[in-house]
Amino acid sequence: MINNVFISFIAVQIYGLSYIHLQRITVLRKIRRSLPLDQRKLYHNAMINQTMLHASTVWTSCSVENIQKVFRLPKRAARVMLGADTKANSVKLFKQLGWVPFYHEAKINKSILASRRIIGECPSYLTQMLIRNTDVNGRTSRHGQLQLVCPRFKRESEGGRSFSVSTSRLWNIMPAHFKNQPNLTSFKNSIFKHFMDSYKELDHFIT
Repeated sequence: MINNVFISFIAVQIYGLSYIHLQRITVLRKIRRSLPLDQRKLYHNAMINQTMLHASTVWTSCSVENIQKVFRLPKRAARVMLGADTKANSVKLFKQLGWVPFYHEAKINKSILASRRIIGECPSYLTQMLIRNTDVNGRTSRHGQLQLVCPRFKRESEGGRSFSVSTSRLWNIMPAHFKNQPNLTSFKNSIFKHFMDSYKELDHFIT
């Protein structure tokens, strides 16, 4: 019953997001010729991308089919931004714009929140949602300080998609050289570069 309600909620949200984004992409198409690329990027970041990322936790918790539906929106925006036709390769367009898919950007943002939790630069509510191993077992090893406790859950399709579980899993499997970056800025740069480098050999995005 709960799962059916969640599926219905996602369907409504995707419809609403698509309607808003298509309107804003239409505006972008109309003003594209009057704006240089840098200003088109500013419009996209302010009016389109922020709306996408605002609900990124929801989008990345839904099915692959729904992620693909949502991903059509930034693909269309990329074509409009660069004046490309509908057959243009999305990977090449994203590389040209310096974009990453929204589901990867959501992972980057979750990783940044986890990093802030590890170094203690986060609000109290996040401290309660993301718990370090050392806070539970009292060990002070370097490994324990850099690992998060993954909460227990019954169903992968429900509890397994929650913010606390998905973020702790993502952080714990991350290579040590990311976690050992000297500061948050270096961490952001290194993980963004990691995703950008992963597209070099891709012909199409895999959700």
